[in-house]
Amino acid sequence: MKRAFYLSVLMFAITLLIAWSGCRNFQTAEHETTGGWQLLVTGNAVPNYKIVEQIAQRSVVCQKGYVVVVDFNPSENTKQENKIKQLFYEHKMNAVHLLKINLSSPIKPSDLLAIENAGALFLLPIKMKMQASLLNNVDLIKALKSAFRNGAFVVTKGNELSKLTGTIYYHQRKDQVNGNTIVKQHKGLGFVNNLVVDRLPFYTRFKKGIINDVKAGKFMFIALGNKNMVLLGNEQAMVLGGDKVGVLYSGKPMSFYKKGEVFLLK
Repeated sequence: MKRAFYLSVLMFAITLLIAWSGCRNFQTAEHETTGGWQLLVTGNAVPNYKIVEQIAQRSVVCQKGYVVVVDFNPSENTKQENKIKQLFYEHKMNAVHLLKINLSSPIKPSDLLAIENAGALFLLPIKMKMQASLLNNVDLIKALKSAFRNGAFVVTKGNELSKLTGTIYYHQRKDQVNGNTIVKQHKGLGFVNNLVVDRLPFYTRFKKGIINDVKAGKFMFIALGNKNMVLLGNEQAMVLGGDKVGVLYSGKPMSFYKKGEVFLLK
């Protein structure tokens, strides 16, 4: 057991050395500071090359060390992961660490350390049935939030993962008796306070209840489309691509913002 732990720590140390050496040579005009933008939420249909472009432009990986790509579907996506790594190489970002996380098993200490000390985190999509397992993994949540507090640029890809980024999220399940859809608020990752993110069709279907919740809970609601990318930070957000993004504030009708437009997080 001790031997496995020491090997795990050794592998993490090697990763740090690779990250440091890979960073020394790619500080160019392409790689800017975050400028206060720290979180990117995307829909299901946003291509990986667009996400990697944002990480290359907005993260401070050279100062912080390396990128960690986290895959929550360990039996899938091997070809996709290799392609993602190649996309980073094209941006002269060689310090890329790929992690396969099985949420039903204990996470290796070296993987948690890699996440906690990352300069950028690219979290690949999860399935709806995996949301509870992710949020109940105390060690993983601690590592993710620690990385975020330390200034890591974080990307959540896919609507089911992006909806977890706020203080709370709406969880849906089918009633086993009558087949009706039951919607309840659950605690989210809390990267951004007083914020709920979900899909526009969800808002359309449960509009009345969401409006009442926003008014009572004094949080704002972002309706994210499948092709949307929204950048968040410094009490504001900016739409980067896709269809218009719906934003609902307490006591106001939903407003829509297009690519390049900025709105307040309040």
